[in-house]
Amino acid sequence: LMYLDDEVVPRDPVKSAALLARAARAGNVEAQYGYGILLKSGEGVPPDAFEAARWIGDAARAGMTDAELEYGILLANGRGVAKDLPGAAQYFRRAAWKGNPIAQNRLARLYAVGIGVKLDLIEAAKWHLLARAKGVPDFWMDQAMSGLSDGEMKLAERLAARFPDTPDDPEPVALGRPTDDDAWPADAATADNKPVTILPMWSPAPIPFSVAGPERRDPADGAAAGLP
Repeated sequence: LMYLDDEVVPRDPVKSAALLARAARAGNVEAQYGYGILLKSGEGVPPDAFEAARWIGDAARAGMTDAELEYGILLANGRGVAKDLPGAAQYFRRAAWKGNPIAQNRLARLYAVGIGVKLDLIEAAKWHLLARAKGVPDFWMDQAMSGLSDGEMKLAERLAARFPDTPDDPEPVALGRPTDDDAWPADAATADNKPVTILPMWSPAPIPFSVAGPERRDPADGAAAGLP
């Protein structure tokens, strides 16, 4: 990595790629992620989307947070790997529960339109609030949340305030939602007292997985970029 930052030694992406490849093959998780990013961008090595996905995927499966986010993006876009939106949601969720704000934003977007996960605007609002609090604003999500009632928004705020006071990497059904009818706001219940999410009065555009999200970060700084 020193050969990429041009601070300690002269910048040499080719040498950096060679050293990262050697360490990646030896099982170093950070090297697997770094080498995958270089393969994805074509810096210091010929670009190879399939090999990039392979190495980033290995690092993601080993539990590296930045890799989980990046691999989720690759799965969502079908770049170098078969498109798998439910799989993308799982990797976004893993990184989101570790506090990664970009993953929290991407997960919020999936919940907002029901792509890869069951549509859930309260869950979407929770993750959006968490991401926004860490400096990742999203006007698109602000619009999506405008259809929530005051009671639903307050519930989302309570869930966000409790984060991460729940089990690691939970399934959607175990995300700390109230289960008793009286724990839900009155305006979020149907006539038979079952919880329901009220849809916003607007037509959401497709999630822009092909363009940058609300924030783009250089992969070299240790954080995956926005949706490329």
